[in-house]
Amino acid sequence: MNNHKNLTHAFLFILIIFYIFIKFFSPAIIQNLYDNQSYEILNKFSNIDTHHSINFYLGVIEENITGPLSSALAGSILIILSLLYFKNSSRLTFTLLLTSYLFITKWDVLFFPPYGDPLGGPWVESIWLLHHNFDYGGLLAQPAYASGGPKTYMFSLFPGAMAVLMKICPTPAFFLFVTHSLFFMLAASLIALLRDCLLIIFDKSTALLTALIVLSLPIFQSMTEILNMEMPCAYFAMLTVYFLIHKNLVLASVASILSTSIKTPGIITCVLVVLIGSYLLTQPSQKQNHRKIILALLLTFFFSLLQVYLRQFTHDVIVSHNKFGFLIGWPNVVRGISQTNFILFSLSTLVLIIAFLTPYFRKKKQIWPLSKKHLTASVILIMTALWFALYIHFSVMGHRYKMLLIPFLVPIIVLAAKTICPSKKLLHIGLNLSIILSCYGSYGAYFGPRIESKDYAYGKLERSLEYRNDLRLYMKTAQELEKDYSKFAIGAPFIMAQALAYPELGYVTKPLDIMVYGIDLTYEGIRNFPGLRHLSFPNTIWLGFKSALPEKMIFPIDPRDTIVKDIYYGDKKITFFQGGYAIERIRNIMLYVELQNAVNL
Repeated sequence: MNNHKNLTHAFLFILIIFYIFIKFFSPAIIQNLYDNQSYEILNKFSNIDTHHSINFYLGVIEENITGPLSSALAGSILIILSLLYFKNSSRLTFTLLLTSYLFITKWDVLFFPPYGDPLGGPWVESIWLLHHNFDYGGLLAQPAYASGGPKTYMFSLFPGAMAVLMKICPTPAFFLFVTHSLFFMLAASLIALLRDCLLIIFDKSTALLTALIVLSLPIFQSMTEILNMEMPCAYFAMLTVYFLIHKNLVLASVASILSTSIKTPGIITCVLVVLIGSYLLTQPSQKQNHRKIILALLLTFFFSLLQVYLRQFTHDVIVSHNKFGFLIGWPNVVRGISQTNFILFSLSTLVLIIAFLTPYFRKKKQIWPLSKKHLTASVILIMTALWFALYIHFSVMGHRYKMLLIPFLVPIIVLAAKTICPSKKLLHIGLNLSIILSCYGSYGAYFGPRIESKDYAYGKLERSLEYRNDLRLYMKTAQELEKDYSKFAIGAPFIMAQALAYPELGYVTKPLDIMVYGIDLTYEGIRNFPGLRHLSFPNTIWLGFKSALPEKMIFPIDPRDTIVKDIYYGDKKITFFQGGYAIERIRNIMLYVELQNAVNL
């Protein structure tokens, strides 16, 4: 036994050494190779034929080699430490372990600014509230997101909470550190709560490993780092499930309301509370709690109705891509980016239903009331089903939306696997391999074709740690602009304009003259493109990604434009150019279309 333990510790020590070497020393090695002009070696690792900048090599090699390896090593270390020392630990101790793990493995993201689509949504709202002394009445009167206004999630707690943090933090860097730290703690707490729930239906090792699978998934890793609404919404959803499993309807109701108050899809937790609460009302063992249960049900039900009613004040009806309708999300769920999740859910549910009903049909056993084990599995299963029920009627499916799904889908899949797998040892081997392989794929290794640097690439890059190079590109661009173009008018597409306009977000340290193209905005800090005749050609610099428009619509860079330079991080690229002729042409087309629509009305 001692020999086995000594071997385990020796293996753990070797893994830690390799992790430290790859994580902390590989950038210096790449820099050294670059300084010594060892391009053949760098090109081989980067799978390219031409020489590139140091940032290109750093980003590509991290994404393809050192990132996946260090992530797999970190996951392996966490597995060994958890099984050796934390299998019997309390929820608080396990939370502290995971929080420490996240700080150690993700220390380099602690000062990353917000990224992606939320920059044009909740973060704009936060900035507006900060600049207008939290005038919610004034915000209500502002145009909504689709009309170029700052009003996006008027009744969400998230923008206001972030604005408060910005106000009390002395610097943007300190704000980012505090906010990332909070997100790390939320992620760790979510996984610890999940493990506690799973201890009811699994043995200690299976519960722990299942929870770690969720932690290891690429989307969970990226949502832990990206400062958006998904993580806090999912945390309170998990808290709702935890309280329901322990039959505390009042606290479950409060948690579900908080989840919904952060982001509207959290409303499925309210539905879950109503369903489980209604079931508990039929149970004689809960007779003494009927008043509390009824109070919780009424509170949850009326809050859900209020949330649906309030949504009309923050969402423009003209947004055709962001609507509810009968089965309009079917292609997204069944054939789109959630297809694999839907298939796994369907197969797992079928296995569990058969396993649940078999004893009843064989021996006519009574299956009601549900045991605590069955209640736990049922709550998690229903929560998973509600996610699909919501998004099958919603026109949009983003990768980040699955953050509200995976903490509940994974246990259902593992429970189904446990049902049909006769060997606990074989199951545990499968779970360990799943964690390591998932960690290795945390940079998108299993997702197929690479994602180009386009206007809306962030919507897909957020699916994994692939997003990091795109974010670093934004940060590098901001540094270049502050250094060399601070006195220029800077034309940028929508999301990039948000990043560059507000020093509070952490991209820039001082206000720049930012001009947005492709859309008109109504809030201060960013001016709209007024047309080329109102600009000085030599004092204007434009920023362009590859357009998401059809190739025959040349945009944003016209052949007559002057290319100043390309900025890379990894294989993600943005072009600095002067001219803006294609941008002017598209602007004129949009003005013509608006005029024609006005005439037709």
